[in-house]
Amino acid sequence: MWALLPHKWRTTSYVALTAMGLDIAEWRYTFEPAPTGCRVTETWTDRRNRVLKTLSRRVTGVVDRAAHNRAGMEKTLERLAKAAESGATANT
Repeated sequence: MWALLPHKWRTTSYVALTAMGLDIAEWRYTFEPAPTGCRVTETWTDRRNRVLKTLSRRVTGVVDRAAHNRAGMEKTLERLAKAAESGATANT
């Protein structure tokens, strides 16, 4: 129901992951008005250097980090859409 209100906005949230002073990754969430409600875009930028990429493959077992994160992002956005469409509210 809130999607029908005449509010318009655009915002980008930025999340940075840092370990031992090294930038590892960043995620951005952009929220934009859309004809049927709201469009949420999630992007991820890998900021690891070559050494960290090599080490993380061995430690995590994830060979293709981009594909792995893309799958997780798709799940996150699907869950977000489901919650928004159901009118669910966050537990506070």
